[in-house]
Amino acid sequence: MTLSSALHNAELDWTYPSAGERAFVLRANGNQIGWLRFEKEPGSFSAAELEGSRWTFERTGPTHSGIVIRAAGSNQPAAEFSPSLSGGVVAFASGARYSWIRQHPWSSRWCFRSKEPKSMVCVTQEARPLQSGSKVTVCCDAAGNPETPLLVLLAWYLRVLDFERLTESVFVCG
Repeated sequence: MTLSSALHNAELDWTYPSAGERAFVLRANGNQIGWLRFEKEPGSFSAAELEGSRWTFERTGPTHSGIVIRAAGSNQPAAEFSPSLSGGVVAFASGARYSWIRQHPWSSRWCFRSKEPKSMVCVTQEARPLQSGSKVTVCCDAAGNPETPLLVLLAWYLRVLDFERLTESVFVCG
């Protein structure tokens, strides 16, 4: 099952299959369609697959603030994410750009939006442990968009990083 055939305003589920592993599994209607694995820790190298394509995610910069995404086996970036105080922007090598923002200020729902005010990919992480997973919604006829598979993976990658930062700050402050 591919992303474009599995979706049209559909909801996907990220699940964490084992507490001992860092491999998240993406499911549509109970079928695995992708995965995201943190090889060491969220702040370092990660790998992902969706629709038969594989990517690597690498944190960059002195404070590991940026993220470079490459097709597996390639040295050329497919996309680069630059964070901001309100979320960030992902710029694709094709020239496409999407903003990463909360749906509204107090929401647990984060979305990638194109220049139009419509959401393309949204991730909802309820106020539960990370291991409980999350929901992903691909909307506005974005299933056929060439950037959508990578946006789906990047959205969950960013939410996991946010969770890790939160838990680190609790241990530092607490």
